[in-house]
Amino acid sequence: MNQRDIVQWIMRKTIKENSICVDMILGNGNDLVYIMNLAMNGKVYGFDIQRVAIQRTKEKIKPSHRIQLINDSHENIDLYIHENIDFGVYNLGYLPSGNRNITTSVHSTMFSLKVLLNKLNHGGNIVISTYPGHREGYCEDIEIKKYLTTLNQHEFDVLHFDYLNRRNSPPKVYWITKVGKV
Repeated sequence: MNQRDIVQWIMRKTIKENSICVDMILGNGNDLVYIMNLAMNGKVYGFDIQRVAIQRTKEKIKPSHRIQLINDSHENIDLYIHENIDFGVYNLGYLPSGNRNITTSVHSTMFSLKVLLNKLNHGGNIVISTYPGHREGYCEDIEIKKYLTTLNQHEFDVLHFDYLNRRNSPPKVYWITKVGKV
């Protein structure tokens, strides 16, 4: 089972037909497409700072009133999303087949994560994939793990998926659930 399998399994288990979801980093749009197919009657937001990521995503979807692609940083989530969220996903790092010098950053990721946790409905979920194989990804992974360990266990459940026997800094997955009434 690879990182993508884990994330998609969590998506299938947690996203409902009417869920309000956000893809915090579109990349090539694969997560957003997967989410759209699960939240068939829900609303889906997608963020990316790179126009090429927005374009690649648009090529994979049909225009819909329930999908909003946002060419801005996820740290500005409050400017665009004024409702609570049922599901959020981060696939951190750099754009596949893109400029590897343009990466997500610790500052914007941590800021947006704190905002998203506050917007999360009870029973809502966030999945984060980190890639510690490059400098910024390593820093993000450390800060995310450190922060998630401080979350109140009566408010959030946090799981961490890590390959223990793989070399070359494999990706890691964090799964956060806001506990309480659904």
